[in-house]
Amino acid sequence: MIPIGFRQTRRSAEQQPRRPQEGEMDQEDKNTREKIILATIECIEKDGLHALTIRNIAKAAGVNIAAVNYYFGSKEKLTEITLEYALQNFQVDIEDILSHDDERLAPVFEALLVHFLEGGIRYPEITKAHLYQPLVQNKYENRFLKLFNTLVGDLYERCRKAKPNETEESVKLSLIQALAAMILPMLMPSLFHKSLGVDFHDERTGRQYIRSIIRNSGFLSTGRNN
Repeated sequence: MIPIGFRQTRRSAEQQPRRPQEGEMDQEDKNTREKIILATIECIEKDGLHALTIRNIAKAAGVNIAAVNYYFGSKEKLTEITLEYALQNFQVDIEDILSHDDERLAPVFEALLVHFLEGGIRYPEITKAHLYQPLVQNKYENRFLKLFNTLVGDLYERCRKAKPNETEESVKLSLIQALAAMILPMLMPSLFHKSLGVDFHDERTGRQYIRSIIRNSGFLSTGRNN
C-alpha cells in the first residue's frame, strides 16, 4: 500500500505543478489560500505546533491534501507563512493603537498591554510558537522579537517625553517592570488560580490587572501627559 502523498513527493521538479505566486492568484486562489492559513491557526491552537499535520489542516480547511501542497509546498513553509500572517495582523493592531491621537501615555500603554495579554491568552499556541526560539533555543533574532523590540523602543521614547525629569535608567526599569508583569500571566494565565483564585482567562480580571500595572508604574501615574 502506497502512503498518501508518496507519489507527489516522488515526482521530479519538472512534474510538480508550479505554485502560483501572490501576484498571479485570482480571488478564488486567494480565498482558498487564506482558508488554509486560518485552518492552520485553528489546528495549531487545537493540537499544538508539534502535532500539526497536512492531513488535519486539509480536513479543517475543507480541501484535499494536494491543494495544501499546491499552495504552500510543504508543512514547514505553510507554518512559516501562517506565523507571518498572524504576526502581520498583530502588527496592524499595534500600529492602530499607536496611531490614536490621544497624547496621554497611560491610555495608549494600557491598550497595548491589554492587547498583548488578551491576544496571548486567546492564541496560546501561536504565542508559544513565536516565543519558541528565545524560550527554548536562547535565540533572540526572530521576526516577533524584532517587532517587539521596535515597539519597546517606541514606548521608551514616549515615556521619556512624558517624564522628562526622570533618569533614563528609571524610565527603562519602570518600562521593563510593566512589560514583565504582563508577560507572566499572558504565558501562564492559570498560574495563580489554585493559590489565589485568580485566573486571567477572565477578561475583566485581566483588564483590572493591567490598570493596576499602570497605576503602580511610577512614571505613568502622574504628570500632565499621562
